[in-house]
Amino acid sequence: MGEGGQSSGMESVITSVTGALGDFSAANIGKVLVAGLGIAVPLVLCWFAFRWIYSKAKGALKRGK
Repeated sequence: MGEGGQSSGMESVITSVTGALGDFSAANIGKVLVAGLGIAVPLVLCWFAFRWIYSKAKGALKRGK
C-alpha cells in the first residue's frame, strides 16, 4: 500500500469522524443521558441492596442467629 492508499484511508476516517460529529444534537445527547441513567440507577440500587443485606447477615452472624 503506497502513499495514495494511506491518504485516501485517512480521508475516509476524517470524513466518517466529521459525519459522526455532525450527528450530535440535543435529542441524541438526551438519548445517551437517558441510557446512561437507565444503566446507572439499577446498579446503584443493587449496590445499596447488597450493602444492606451484607450488614444484616453480618450482624446476624455476630449475634449467633
